Amino acid sequence: MGARPLVLGALPHYPIPFRPTVAVAGASLVVAFIVAVRARLAHRPVTGPTSRALAIGSAAVIVVATGSPYHWPFHWDGFGRFVPKFGRGGLSEWRELYQDPRGVAALLLVSNVLFYVPLAFFAALGWRRRGPSIVASCLLLSLSMETLQYFVLNRTAALDDVLLNLSGSLIGILFGVWVRRRFGTRAKS
Repeated sequence: MGARPLVLGALPHYPIPFRPTVAVAGASLVVAFIVAVRARLAHRPVTGPTSRALAIGSAAVIVVATGSPYHWPFHWDGFGRFVPKFGRGGLSEWRELYQDPRGVAALLLVSNVLFYVPLAFFAALGWRRRGPSIVASCLLLSLSMETLQYFVLNRTAALDDVLLNLSGSLIGILFGVWVRRRFGTRAKS
């Protein structure tokens, strides 16, 4: 199977609302910049407040990217599909990463991990010694988004997605702890 050329106008329709997600991410960066400048001007530590602002912004990006309807105007058609067994949801499509890396299944699999990495990373930098609380918060956000997708958005809610979200959270926390230890960034809680 040959590689498909990347033509900007011919990108497949991905089930992530691109424009609102980018707008929220941009607004989060602006807010974090303002927080950093204000902390710097007040001669206070910058890393903690900026990291906390970026963690909250990352959570907002997750809510917009995964909690928005695919199509507008939104029409509720009943409940979605629930996949209560591990290995029957997003994890069952791991071969798609190699077979069709530009496909929707590959995008959803990777995004379930990658969306939670910056959230946990910035939370680990912003709130020291709060690893279990960060994991619990990421789990709560993940379960909330899966519940929203099932009950409101008529989409699939899978335990695999929660597991992928948690793995992204753990990667982010470990990376945040490593950065804090390696570079000595100290965030005052």
